[in-house]
Amino acid sequence: MTTPFYLKIGKLSDSNVQQLIPSFSNLPENPYKDGDYRLRRYSVFTFSADKVNKLPYRAFKQSSDLNKFQGDIEREYPDIEISCYESDAFQEMMAQFYSNAGLAPDTEVEVHQLRMRAKPNQTISIAPEGVHQDGFNRIGMFFVNYQNLSGGELYVHESQDGKPMLNHLFKDGEFLVLNDALFWHSANDVQANEETGYFDMFVMTGDKIKP
Repeated sequence: MTTPFYLKIGKLSDSNVQQLIPSFSNLPENPYKDGDYRLRRYSVFTFSADKVNKLPYRAFKQSSDLNKFQGDIEREYPDIEISCYESDAFQEMMAQFYSNAGLAPDTEVEVHQLRMRAKPNQTISIAPEGVHQDGFNRIGMFFVNYQNLSGGELYVHESQDGKPMLNHLFKDGEFLVLNDALFWHSANDVQANEETGYFDMFVMTGDKIKP
């Protein structure tokens, strides 16, 4: 009998976390509804034999059934930079995601590089969709940098209207790989102090659920 997958928690190596941090300073402004506070790059990859392979560019779109905030909108984000996805740090992230999620080699994985940016004393929503699923069997959240902020705890729920079964502030290279078909997730708002605050992370989604 196959053991069901639920979730796994881990941490990237400190040296690779430091390698990833500068790339977030190159994220462009976002023209969409969440653009005032959420910057993004987006690309699709496969991974096998310890090699990252970038697939041709594609736009990103979610159904409004999954994303009430800005679903059914085709969004075009710039690709993740070559210097980032060819780094040892990115390779470690992909290896951790594939291994912990139990993905077959060369499974397509969509990768979002995100910076949540709060202006001084501003409160912003990390998950404007509320308690939600992303429409994949596996998701991974890799938290790289957290500065000048309070809040931002990640919540994992067993149902959309259930209380969180996990409540944790992930940062400094910590990651969570989750069965997105089984659980729901959300996050607490973050508030900046008297300086601009940043919360930098990668979100990986794999094994898309067929409608």
